[in-house]
Amino acid sequence: MKRNLLVIVVSVIMLVTVPFSLLYAQGQVSDMRLRFTPEVARVGEIMKISAAFTVTGGDVNLSATIEQTVPRYSGPPPPLIILGTFNPGSHVVDVYRYDVPTNPPERLCFNIQLTGGEFRNVCLKRVRAVDGGWNMQVASSGQWVSSTVVSSPVPSTEKPDLRIVGNLAVDEVVRIENIGRGTAYDVRARKECFVEGNWVRTGGDFGETRSLGPGQSVPVKIGKLGRSLGQCPSGTSKVRVVVDPGNWIAETNENNNVLEASTLSDLRIVRFVATARRNRRPGPMYTPQVKFTISNTGVGDAGPFAWEISILSAGEWRSFMGERISGLASGKQVTIERDAPSLGSRQQIRLQIDPFNTVPESNEADNRREATVPQL
Repeated sequence: MKRNLLVIVVSVIMLVTVPFSLLYAQGQVSDMRLRFTPEVARVGEIMKISAAFTVTGGDVNLSATIEQTVPRYSGPPPPLIILGTFNPGSHVVDVYRYDVPTNPPERLCFNIQLTGGEFRNVCLKRVRAVDGGWNMQVASSGQWVSSTVVSSPVPSTEKPDLRIVGNLAVDEVVRIENIGRGTAYDVRARKECFVEGNWVRTGGDFGETRSLGPGQSVPVKIGKLGRSLGQCPSGTSKVRVVVDPGNWIAETNENNNVLEASTLSDLRIVRFVATARRNRRPGPMYTPQVKFTISNTGVGDAGPFAWEISILSAGEWRSFMGERISGLASGKQVTIERDAPSLGSRQQIRLQIDPFNTVPESNEADNRREATVPQL
């Protein structure tokens, strides 16, 4: 069945024409540029990206590497694509084909490395089609960075290896290190917050340095959970710091560039006991009591929450005591002691904190504990 296209399928020059020439032993390449066909592609269609260029003076050999940067890719290094040998004249060669999936990402970015230079930050974005489906169209024309010297690829063992070291939950300062054998240029990092299933950038890049040689490192003061870099949006459950967030730097290991921590509180019952207080006045000799301690071991402050004590009667838990606590800061705890004259000997009781789950927590499994009233 013939598919109706929403756009005219033509090759459109979308990126800036680059006024440079690449010198080779037998010839040279000039007027390098990229073409998108079509510039808007629907689900199930293929957007083709081609390199157009002119060869003069003799034959040249060209190769390419496509490196995905958004969503961040941490798999094996991208393969080297041999484009072929080109004689003098004008040429167009395919370098990338994107098959638009049923549920395309909101944004897709990559670097296109060609012999003699690189197109950085080439991006597509998801847009709603007229029929309610999805289209992918060009969002960023990218930036060309040419190599001043044409050389063979750097062996993987000679590449830099950036990593970020620290504990976001407690450390005020983290450290960016280069543990590789090559020098990393234009090093920077970024803070991101996890909100409603998406990582959201907060503030600009930080920790910028022109170069970081093998074995060198730089400390960066960011505050606990990176708070000095700006506040996360409401509803944030996690925060992370990413070094080389755009994957501009080719590294031997791309899997050690992220520090991540939960931003949530964690209410926990530290102690829960039932005791008996001896009475000095006439009447019952002992009055039952309950004592418990609640701690917030998470990194975030807990807002208002309730506690509730129930008694097991006829096979059912029935609430008989409870209160509301205004809040509990990270690392703090509160101890509560209450008389419970209605309790009897050997009765089983249960304490629950935040029974309605009003406080987002990193662990919801430690909010309940049981105890037995002693013989009175």
